[in-house]
Amino acid sequence: MKTHTFLFAAFAALLFFTGCSKNEEPEGAGTARIQVYLTDDPASYDAVNINVQDIMINVTGDDDKGWQSLGNVRRGMYDLLELVNDKDTILADAVIPSGRIHQLRLVLGDGNTIVVDGETFPLSTPSAQQSGLKLNIQQDVEEGVLYKLTLDFEASKSIVETGNQKYILKPVIRTTLESVGGSIK
Repeated sequence: MKTHTFLFAAFAALLFFTGCSKNEEPEGAGTARIQVYLTDDPASYDAVNINVQDIMINVTGDDDKGWQSLGNVRRGMYDLLELVNDKDTILADAVIPSGRIHQLRLVLGDGNTIVVDGETFPLSTPSAQQSGLKLNIQQDVEEGVLYKLTLDFEASKSIVETGNQKYILKPVIRTTLESVGGSIK
């Protein structure tokens, strides 16, 4: 019985002294956590493959500066049409400054393709490979909160056939930012 009382007292003291530190800033102060998900609506193609290379956010509102890459971006090829009917995939899980997210850039790499009637064609992504597909977010994120940002591609509206079986990606993407958790201070 004495052992249990001693352990309880030691545990209580540990909690008290760790919680009373005045000189240290709480871990994660001034930051929020964001998870970026990708999903799609059905389209009449066999596949729409995009090569995700980076995801950047702008929290300053300055279009020329203030861009930062998110950490833990899961680079690679994603078939948008595998992400339909409430299926999604996580593209990034990162800590960001709390405040306002003004914009997001989805930067694509080479090798984007579309499959039509079993035949694969290059999918031209004019600005997506240099500056990224720019999406306006304009929402606040609070310190210590977990957010889910869903990029909902509409492949059926995003693909333009220019003739001679040439295809261009002009993305129509709806973004949804929602808080899914927080922390108690």
